[in-house]
Amino acid sequence: MREIRGNRIGFVAQNPFGSLNPIYSIERQFRELHKAHGRKLSKAENREVALGMLEGVGIVNPARVLDGYAHQLSGGMAQRVVIALATTLSPELLIADEPTTGLDATVQAQIMDLMAKVVVEEQRSMLLVTHDLGVIAQYCHRVVVMYDGLVVEQGDVMDVMVDPQHDYTKKLIGSVPKTGEKLHVAR
Repeated sequence: MREIRGNRIGFVAQNPFGSLNPIYSIERQFRELHKAHGRKLSKAENREVALGMLEGVGIVNPARVLDGYAHQLSGGMAQRVVIALATTLSPELLIADEPTTGLDATVQAQIMDLMAKVVVEEQRSMLLVTHDLGVIAQYCHRVVVMYDGLVVEQGDVMDVMVDPQHDYTKKLIGSVPKTGEKLHVAR
């Protein structure tokens, strides 16, 4: 599984602080990632790769972040570090599980734009797990709607959004808040 995880599949979790080791510096976490996957890099090479990855995800002062620890990061910065770690080994597939939960709207948009940019520029695929239909409509090509652990609808995003076939999909779409209207709950 180690050959698949990290090398072929990258994972961005809902809680970035749960993905980062609180007792290792960010630089050491990059070093441990390379070591776990048999990549023999010197400390200087590891630092250079890590700096490049952090710059690539929009971290302004990557050297300071590399020398620091997870608890010193904001939620948005921590998620950027996790994305950098998840994409360091150039996996073919990036799985993002509710990657913007707990972030404010501006940072949410930045993180989603960043992941979309990484996927396009590096010709990767992304599987995005989310309940946010706005995010799905903006960033996805295809959608699979699951209810109670089963696939109940799938297809092109616009087709499903415009003409949902399953009751749960209709309720999800109906639960998106609209100005001046009463909130609906999808169940």
